[in-house]
Amino acid sequence: MHFGFMMVILIATNVISAEVVVYVFPGTTALLDCEHDPGNTSIMITWEVHLLQSLSCLISTTDTDSYNNCSERIINKNGSLEILNTHLTDKGNYTCEVVNDTGTFRNTVILEILVQPSVSLEINGDGLPECQARGGSPVANISWIPESKNVTTRSELQPDKTWTVISTYDAKLGHWNELTCEIYHPAFTNSQIIQITMSGAFRTGNSYVWIVVRIALVVLFGFIFYWNLKKLKNLYQHRISE
Repeated sequence: MHFGFMMVILIATNVISAEVVVYVFPGTTALLDCEHDPGNTSIMITWEVHLLQSLSCLISTTDTDSYNNCSERIINKNGSLEILNTHLTDKGNYTCEVVNDTGTFRNTVILEILVQPSVSLEINGDGLPECQARGGSPVANISWIPESKNVTTRSELQPDKTWTVISTYDAKLGHWNELTCEIYHPAFTNSQIIQITMSGAFRTGNSYVWIVVRIALVVLFGFIFYWNLKKLKNLYQHRISE
């Protein structure tokens, strides 16, 4: 299962170039087409594979010879490239070049491996709303409503080659009752929307502060009471001794 987006074709003299983005899910077969005018004579078809997280490799085919130093899962199939049992490490740019009697055709296919992230919106340890998209590929995009300049977003590459995006909203600088986090990702049919009520969130986030303040007040008043009680006791003992 695969699907592509954003094809742009530019023509200059006898060289035709095209670019397309193809998305597939891990474990499926990706078929990357090399668009060209077949003509009457095919001289050479070459695929240059530039993987984002691995070494590059090359597949070349002529009428009399062939060369392939890529993975055994990557197969040249009638000019197209077939990738069996796709992995996250297959993500990258695949450029084919066809030379025949009608000209030179050069195409770049950007292969993205789709992994749907898990999303959440919670109050972090600093009492701030934090929206997360964990374990996704490619990197998810996060936006907030209402918009703010006081948003910090970072992306972290995980050991399994997926991405985690964490976006923190400094809502202490605003006075909104509700915040909305919207997560965009190609694996989602629609963007994911999560809302949080600020009043309830901040009561929860600040409850620890109020507990500490109340304990401090109790200790303070207890100390004052004890000190006054001690003074009264000393004064009473002094009068009795007189």
